[in-house]
Amino acid sequence: MTRTTRTYTDDPHGSDDRLYFGRDSQMDLAVSWGGRQRSFEIVEFSTEEIIVVGFRVDDLDLCHHEASLDFCDGELLDEVTCRVVFRGFEGAGVARLRVVTDGHERSDLARFAAMLRARIERSQALHRVHVAAACGWV
Repeated sequence: MTRTTRTYTDDPHGSDDRLYFGRDSQMDLAVSWGGRQRSFEIVEFSTEEIIVVGFRVDDLDLCHHEASLDFCDGELLDEVTCRVVFRGFEGAGVARLRVVTDGHERSDLARFAAMLRARIERSQALHRVHVAAACGWV
């Protein structure tokens, strides 16, 4: 499985750390929302905001919610605590949430993003080697 990285030029934060996971994401958001523990699949991630699927209108409020970003790909399990705030809908059941961190949470999130980017780049490089070998280029 190859994951791709997208960079948006219209990002208001000037961030270029967006990672696109798509519908086969191995990253989840666990959050206490509306008095219930909820879990959403993260389809796009950056240190400033995330996009999740499975979000319902009855979940809508503009408060900060304690959350954790969880990643598990069978080899690595990692968790970063933060807070999230609803920013808007991207489509039916797809919501954009701002990630709110401070102090050690911010450094944990930066480390987490760097680790994910490195894993994705290694995975893409390995995929290119497999394709080259299959095509007889190496």
